[in-house]
Formats: sequence, C-alpha cells, structure tokens
Amino acid sequence: MMKVVELRNKIPNIKSDHMDLDLKSKIISHRIGFFPYCSGLLNIDVDELPKKCLMIVGQDYGTVDLIKNGDKNQTTLTNTKSLIKDYPQEKLFLTNLFLGLRKEKSMIGINPSLKNKETSYLGSCFKYFKIQVASTQPKHIIILGKVPYNFICDMYNKPEFKVQSFLKYYSKIDLNGFFKIDNINVLCIPHPSMLNSNVKNKDELINRINNFIT
Repeated sequence: MMKVVELRNKIPNIKSDHMDLDLKSKIISHRIGFFPYCSGLLNIDVDELPKKCLMIVGQDYGTVDLIKNGDKNQTTLTNTKSLIKDYPQEKLFLTNLFLGLRKEKSMIGINPSLKNKETSYLGSCFKYFKIQVASTQPKHIIILGKVPYNFICDMYNKPEFKVQSFLKYYSKIDLNGFFKIDNINVLCIPHPSMLNSNVKNKDELINRINNFIT
C-alpha cells in the first residue's frame, strides 16, 4: 500500500500568484487533519493510505497565517467528523482540491487562484486530484461545498451536475443519480461550517450521507 509521504511526493511543481506553495516547511503531518499539510488520516499512528475508502474533499487548507499561528483552528475537521461519526475512521481520507495556502488574510470564499483563473495552477491541482483518486481507489467521494464540486464538474465536462441550489441538486440526484468519477459516486454537501446554526438541516444531511455511503 502507498504511504502518505509517497503520495505527498507526487505533488507537482507548480506556481501561483495567490497561493503559497512552499509545502515542505509547513507540513504538520503528525496532526490529524486534511492532506497535504496533515496526513489526511484520523489515526496519527498510521502512515499508509486506505484503499476503498471514503474520500472527503475540501476546497483548500486555509491561509499562510493559519499555519504561522499554529493551525489552532480545526473547525472544519471537527464539523466534518460530526457528520460521519459512524463511518470506520480507518477508512477515511481527507484532502483538499487546491494545493497551497492562501496568501490573502481571508480563508472564506472562493479560492483566489480559481477566482483569478490561474489556469496552469488549476490544471495541475486537477491532475493531482486524479492521482489521489487513483492512489486511494475510494468507494465514495464527498465534496465539501459548491466551489470545489462545481470546478470538478467543469473539469470532467459535466456542467449538468453542477450545484446552484442544494435543494434542486438533491432533487436532481434523487431522480437521475450521482455524478461519477471512474464509476465512483460523488456527493456534494454544504460546507460543514455552515450547518451549526440549523440542527434540522444537519440531521437531514447526516441521513443523506448515511444513505450515500451504505
């Protein structure tokens, strides 16, 4: 089986005006959290990638300042784990679509390289996403938020699956089925940080996730 460090070594050499890509000096691989800055696994004693896993894909890790300040904000990880608490932790792999850290102060909103259409950078991130899929061979993929999901739909030339309204999106997949990557079902959910204020919506989403992964 491939080790986490082997997957990290496959990250391409790319450039961006908006993302800090100095990865090596900022890795905190001993921490539980989203790959590539953390291991992507929920057990710090494991260094091998799970096969046939549930892959969870976020937009990006955050800002340079987040890492400089000790990466104390684990809100996304905590909220994500609360949605999949009954899934075997050894079968989870958490990662991000866009590589690097935001140079800007805000970690909210559309990734700045996507917003500024850095096509070379975006293409490299997409190629690396496909490497991660091939390396872990996930049974299911859950994508956190519309931004990374819609980008992937565009890159696979499947704009009909894009999300504008989650209500319409869920109605569509209930009727027509899921967007697939290499025959792997892909589900988009609202970013977990947006669910804390609405317990009913969170419970409904947990039910949808449980139905998706069983």
